[in-house]
Amino acid sequence: MKANKIISLIVALIFSTTFFGQSWDLVWEENFNGTTLNDSVWTHEIGSGSQYGLWGWGNGEQQFYQASNSEVSNGKLKITAKQEPNGLVDSWGNSYYYLLQEL
Repeated sequence: MKANKIISLIVALIFSTTFFGQSWDLVWEENFNGTTLNDSVWTHEIGSGSQYGLWGWGNGEQQFYQASNSEVSNGKLKITAKQEPNGLVDSWGNSYYYLLQEL
């Protein structure tokens, strides 16, 4: 009985990798070369989403996004959260005390 289970397992593994195996082709990649974002690929979404009728970008985020919090160097994009002691106010009058950058 144990031998039958082992044979069944081997057959299942062969079948699944033979008929359902996937091969992937790279379609696009970003290597973040240089010191700035590629404007033809990336866009900064600025604000709190209120300018689009979305409170906190539609899911209640408590941060205000701005482009100055992103940095490209050594092939990496670095996004930094910064605290704004006085806060920034969106178009609905909501104050935001944490500033991020979104792509």
